[in-house]
Amino acid sequence: MSWYLILKHAHITFAVISFLGFSLRGYWMVMESALLQTKAAK
Repeated sequence: MSWYLILKHAHITFAVISFLGFSLRGYWMVMESALLQTKAAK
């Protein structure tokens, strides 16, 4: 597999993980969850 494809797939994977993290934080904000105050969520 070429380096281009490896980097492309890694970039897409990290972008999806980032989007899911922001979505989870948004959900916690709407639900006023205490989990939003944890160190990992900040």
